[in-house]
Amino acid sequence: MSAVVPGLFAEDDGRDVDAEVERLDATLPDGTLAPATAGASAHEVDHDLQVPLARFPRGAGPGTFLHDVLEHLDFRRADEDEHLDAVIAPQEQRHGIDPGLRPMVRAGLTSALTTSLGPIGGGARLADLPVTDRLDELRFELPIAGGHGPDGTAFSLHEVADLLTASDDPLLASYAERLREPALAPGVRGFLTGSIDLLARLPDGRFLVVDYKSNWFGDRSTDRSVAADYRPEQLAEAMLGHHYVLQGLLYLVAAHRYLRWRLPGYDYDAHLAGAGYLFLRGMVGLPDARTGVAVLRPAGHLVDQLSAMVDGGRR
Repeated sequence: MSAVVPGLFAEDDGRDVDAEVERLDATLPDGTLAPATAGASAHEVDHDLQVPLARFPRGAGPGTFLHDVLEHLDFRRADEDEHLDAVIAPQEQRHGIDPGLRPMVRAGLTSALTTSLGPIGGGARLADLPVTDRLDELRFELPIAGGHGPDGTAFSLHEVADLLTASDDPLLASYAERLREPALAPGVRGFLTGSIDLLARLPDGRFLVVDYKSNWFGDRSTDRSVAADYRPEQLAEAMLGHHYVLQGLLYLVAAHRYLRWRLPGYDYDAHLAGAGYLFLRGMVGLPDARTGVAVLRPAGHLVDQLSAMVDGGRR
């Protein structure tokens, strides 16, 4: 669920959080909010559309429950209550989730699975993916600057910031300043370990890195959470404020290396669609509004450079 760089994810470890995200560092130099989705529609979101999981418990435990259900679920059977129940029931016992919440869980997951992933997914939905086109919980371990045997330059997040500053993606360029915090200055060596929630082969043949997020957004005084709370600007705050951008970039480096090793004729531009951050509570099945889906699609040369930096400057 998370890629761990020592000293970076000390507060939330890159995991799901339900605390409201501060706006600090979530703006571009001109004061405008950074977009968190590519190709987001200009269609207005129905501000009164209540999200199915609005009253589902918050926190790391319920978030892990949703992850585990998705890992074992056949996405193409999302409309079959019997299949959903067979997968959900054992996870309820494992995570201590009230079975009385099951109708809500069914509705929320069905809604999320049938929501369009937008341009990054070629218009596909998770519900379009057969089990054979999924690698769930893909674990990786990458040596940083030689791992236990120092080799090359230590991995520096300030150098990553320099790399992102030159990006023409406003989200990446905005995030660069987040990485310039003094506490993130020391170089890092050792190993980068993590687990990608899902590496999916899309119907068009490209691969998409997927990370599920159960973050709750809305009015805490009334527990009201609607589709409008998961607009691009809301997701940008979470992507920037909780280092999901760096997490996604590191996932892309891992997937890039994996596909380069396993896929004959692999080419980043042709075969890796990018990373999709799926905020499950906000995926309400709207085909045009793109609520709940944030994407990272850095240029191939940036991923190559970041991969080389992890290696200590060696290509």
